[in-house]
Amino acid sequence: MTVIKQQDLIDSVADALQFISYYHPLDFVQAVHRAWEMERNPAAKDAMAQILINSRMCAMGHRPICQDTGIVTVFIEIGMSVQWEAEMSLDDIAEAGFLLVATSSHRGTPYRSFDWSQNIAVVMGNEARGVDEDGKISEWVQIPQRGRSESLNVAMAGTLIAFALAESVAGGGETLAR
Repeated sequence: MTVIKQQDLIDSVADALQFISYYHPLDFVQAVHRAWEMERNPAAKDAMAQILINSRMCAMGHRPICQDTGIVTVFIEIGMSVQWEAEMSLDDIAEAGFLLVATSSHRGTPYRSFDWSQNIAVVMGNEARGVDEDGKISEWVQIPQRGRSESLNVAMAGTLIAFALAESVAGGGETLAR
Protein backbone atom coordinates (compact mmCIF):
# COMPACT_ATOMS: atom_id res chain seq x y z
CA MET A 1 0.00 0.00 0.00
CA THR A 2 1.25 3.49 -0.87
CA VAL A 3 1.36 5.94 2.05
CA ILE A 4 1.29 9.69 1.43
CA LYS A 5 2.68 11.47 4.49
CA GLN A 6 1.68 14.98 5.47
CA GLN A 7 5.31 16.18 5.61
CA ASP A 8 6.03 14.77 2.13
CA LEU A 9 3.14 16.82 0.73
CA ILE A 10 4.28 19.96 2.59
CA ASP A 11 7.86 19.49 1.34
CA SER A 12 6.65 18.89 -2.22
CA VAL A 13 4.53 22.06 -2.24
CA ALA A 14 7.37 24.07 -0.65
CA ASP A 15 9.82 22.83 -3.31
CA ALA A 16 7.37 23.72 -6.08
CA LEU A 17 6.83 27.20 -4.65
CA GLN A 18 10.58 27.70 -4.34
CA PHE A 19 11.03 26.66 -7.97
CA ILE A 20 8.36 29.02 -9.30
CA SER A 21 9.80 31.85 -7.19
CA TYR A 22 13.07 31.60 -9.18
CA TYR A 23 11.88 31.01 -12.73
CA HIS A 24 9.53 32.81 -15.08
CA PRO A 25 7.70 30.43 -17.42
CA LEU A 26 9.53 30.07 -20.74
CA ASP A 27 6.55 31.33 -22.77
CA PHE A 28 6.55 34.54 -20.66
CA VAL A 29 10.26 35.15 -21.24
CA GLN A 30 9.86 34.46 -24.96
CA ALA A 31 6.86 36.83 -25.21
CA VAL A 32 8.71 39.65 -23.42
CA HIS A 33 11.72 39.08 -25.67
CA ARG A 34 9.55 39.25 -28.81
CA ALA A 35 7.91 42.43 -27.51
CA TRP A 36 11.37 43.88 -26.74
CA GLU A 37 12.49 43.14 -30.31
CA MET A 38 9.47 44.95 -31.78
CA GLU A 39 9.38 47.88 -29.33
CA ARG A 40 10.30 51.31 -30.74
CA ASN A 41 10.04 53.43 -27.59
CA PRO A 42 13.47 53.52 -25.90
CA ALA A 43 12.08 53.77 -22.35
CA ALA A 44 9.71 50.83 -22.89
CA LYS A 45 12.50 48.83 -24.51
CA ASP A 46 14.77 49.52 -21.50
CA ALA A 47 12.01 48.45 -19.08
CA MET A 48 11.51 45.14 -20.94
CA ALA A 49 15.28 44.60 -21.06
CA GLN A 50 15.40 45.07 -17.28
CA ILE A 51 12.63 42.48 -16.84
CA LEU A 52 14.60 40.01 -18.96
CA ILE A 53 17.86 40.74 -17.09
CA ASN A 54 16.15 40.38 -13.71
CA SER A 55 14.54 37.12 -14.82
CA ARG A 56 17.92 35.70 -15.85
CA MET A 57 19.58 36.87 -12.61
CA CYS A 58 16.85 35.24 -10.51
CA ALA A 59 17.16 31.96 -12.39
CA MET A 60 20.94 31.87 -12.27
CA GLY A 61 21.31 33.02 -8.67
CA HIS A 62 18.22 31.29 -7.29
CA ARG A 63 16.86 34.59 -6.03
CA PRO A 64 13.10 35.01 -5.73
CA ILE A 65 11.31 37.02 -8.38
CA CYS A 66 9.13 39.73 -6.85
CA GLN A 67 5.58 39.00 -7.99
CA ASP A 68 2.13 38.26 -6.62
CA THR A 69 2.08 35.22 -4.39
CA GLY A 70 -1.33 33.85 -5.41
CA ILE A 71 -2.83 30.93 -3.55
CA VAL A 72 -1.86 27.29 -3.32
CA THR A 73 -4.52 24.67 -3.86
CA VAL A 74 -3.72 21.00 -3.36
CA PHE A 75 -5.95 18.11 -4.33
CA ILE A 76 -5.25 14.65 -3.03
CA GLU A 77 -7.27 11.76 -4.33
CA ILE A 78 -7.04 8.89 -1.92
CA GLY A 79 -8.16 5.71 -3.55
CA MET A 80 -7.37 2.06 -3.74
CA SER A 81 -4.02 1.10 -2.23
CA VAL A 82 -3.31 4.67 -1.05
CA GLN A 83 -3.40 5.92 2.52
CA TRP A 84 -3.11 9.53 3.75
CA GLU A 85 -0.98 9.74 6.89
CA ALA A 86 -1.27 13.13 8.54
CA GLU A 87 -1.27 14.84 11.89
CA MET A 88 -3.80 17.47 10.79
CA SER A 89 -7.47 16.61 10.97
CA LEU A 90 -10.21 18.54 9.19
CA ASP A 91 -10.71 20.43 12.46
CA ASP A 92 -7.02 21.41 12.46
CA ILE A 93 -7.25 22.60 8.86
CA ALA A 94 -10.34 24.68 9.67
CA GLU A 95 -8.66 26.14 12.78
CA ALA A 96 -5.69 27.12 10.57
CA GLY A 97 -8.04 29.49 8.76
CA PHE A 98 -9.28 27.40 5.88
CA LEU A 99 -12.90 27.16 4.82
CA LEU A 100 -13.83 23.49 4.44
CA VAL A 101 -15.71 23.21 1.15
CA ALA A 102 -17.29 19.94 0.02
CA THR A 103 -18.70 19.04 -3.36
CA SER A 104 -22.18 17.69 -3.93
CA SER A 105 -24.41 16.90 -6.89
CA HIS A 106 -27.56 18.09 -5.13
CA ARG A 107 -26.87 20.95 -2.69
CA GLY A 108 -24.83 24.12 -2.26
CA THR A 109 -23.74 27.05 -4.37
CA PRO A 110 -23.13 26.14 -8.03
CA TYR A 111 -19.38 25.69 -8.42
CA ARG A 112 -19.17 28.29 -11.23
CA SER A 113 -20.72 30.94 -8.89
CA PHE A 114 -18.75 30.14 -5.73
CA ASP A 115 -16.14 32.65 -4.44
CA TRP A 116 -12.92 30.64 -4.80
CA SER A 117 -10.67 33.54 -3.71
CA GLN A 118 -10.81 32.51 -0.03
CA ASN A 119 -8.42 30.18 1.81
CA ILE A 120 -10.10 26.90 0.99
CA ALA A 121 -9.58 23.23 1.66
CA VAL A 122 -11.72 21.20 -0.75
CA VAL A 123 -13.11 17.97 0.69
CA MET A 124 -14.25 15.38 -1.81
CA GLY A 125 -15.90 12.07 -1.07
CA ASN A 126 -16.24 9.00 -3.20
CA GLU A 127 -19.18 8.21 -5.47
CA ALA A 128 -20.73 5.66 -3.13
CA ARG A 129 -20.72 7.44 0.25
CA GLY A 130 -19.90 11.06 -0.48
CA VAL A 131 -18.14 13.13 2.19
CA ASP A 132 -17.75 11.39 5.57
CA GLU A 133 -17.06 14.57 7.57
CA ASP A 134 -20.51 16.07 6.86
CA GLY A 135 -20.77 17.98 10.16
CA LYS A 136 -17.41 19.73 9.74
CA ILE A 137 -18.08 21.21 6.30
CA SER A 138 -18.38 25.02 6.17
CA GLU A 139 -19.76 25.36 2.64
CA TRP A 140 -21.16 23.05 -0.02
CA VAL A 141 -20.45 23.51 -3.70
CA GLN A 142 -22.80 21.92 -6.18
CA ILE A 143 -21.66 20.25 -9.37
CA PRO A 144 -24.94 19.91 -11.24
CA GLN A 145 -25.69 16.65 -13.05
CA ARG A 146 -27.70 16.14 -16.20
CA GLY A 147 -29.54 13.00 -17.07
CA ARG A 148 -29.83 10.11 -14.67
CA SER A 149 -26.28 10.25 -13.31
CA GLU A 150 -26.16 10.81 -9.55
CA SER A 151 -22.52 11.87 -9.29
CA LEU A 152 -19.24 12.27 -11.12
CA ASN A 153 -16.23 10.23 -10.16
CA VAL A 154 -13.93 12.10 -7.81
CA ALA A 155 -11.25 12.68 -10.46
CA MET A 156 -13.72 14.38 -12.81
CA ALA A 157 -15.25 16.44 -9.98
CA GLY A 158 -11.75 17.45 -8.86
CA THR A 159 -10.89 18.53 -12.39
CA LEU A 160 -13.96 20.79 -12.57
CA ILE A 161 -13.14 22.34 -9.19
CA ALA A 162 -9.47 22.83 -10.14
CA PHE A 163 -10.58 24.57 -13.33
CA ALA A 164 -12.94 26.86 -11.36
CA LEU A 165 -10.08 27.70 -8.98
CA ALA A 166 -7.75 28.45 -11.91
CA GLU A 167 -10.37 30.74 -13.48
CA SER A 168 -10.74 32.53 -10.15
CA VAL A 169 -6.99 33.10 -9.93
CA ALA A 170 -6.98 34.43 -13.53
CA GLY A 171 -9.47 37.07 -12.29
CA GLY A 172 -10.88 40.05 -14.09
CA GLY A 173 -13.68 38.07 -15.67
CA GLU A 174 -11.22 36.13 -17.78
CA THR A 175 -11.84 32.50 -18.52
CA LEU A 176 -9.27 29.84 -19.25
CA ALA A 177 -11.64 28.15 -21.68
CA ARG A 178 -10.92 30.65 -24.46
